[in-house]
Amino acid sequence: MDKENEVINGYEIIESMYVGENEVIIAENHNENGDKYLCGYYESNELFARINAICTSNSYPDIVIAFCDNVKEQAEKRKEQIIDGIGVITIDMCTAIDENKKLIGKVIVLKPSILRREYRYADSQLFYCTGGNGAMPNAIGTKVYGCSLSTGKEMYVRRYDILGTIDKNNLPEWAKVGLANIQRSEKAKDRGER
Repeated sequence: MDKENEVINGYEIIESMYVGENEVIIAENHNENGDKYLCGYYESNELFARINAICTSNSYPDIVIAFCDNVKEQAEKRKEQIIDGIGVITIDMCTAIDENKKLIGKVIVLKPSILRREYRYADSQLFYCTGGNGAMPNAIGTKVYGCSLSTGKEMYVRRYDILGTIDKNNLPEWAKVGLANIQRSEKAKDRGER
């Protein structure tokens, strides 16, 4: 999303880059008081937007250096998170989804094109389907609920963002471990355990 010209607490966002889990921004103060520039992390949702300041300065070159350092730090964090293995999963590595079959209980593969560039790896593509209207045959709804095999985080995707399914036997070892953990957790929920 383009943040340029957005003003928060008197600072206008003039540069931004989303890398990994954070969006790093440069903002300019148009007020007379305070430092002229700010480098920070931008956060927003439906209710609010805020900047968590990293540093402020009256020197634009210093702020650009801070911006570049923080973008590099976010990129390095993401690089460390990438699980080696099969790289990007392509269409020829999975089975196309059939509109007449349900997806619940299957490992689905997300299209790389829907992911930000730093997440276009198998660790962000593999997802265990637990439900949703989009997981049902010929459904009107498109939401497919489940968990990421690499992080275990619950999330949802849209059915049209799914590249296909992948056989559990063809998963890399880290994904098999993630799948086993998710399935154990699902069984515990079904039994009413925590």
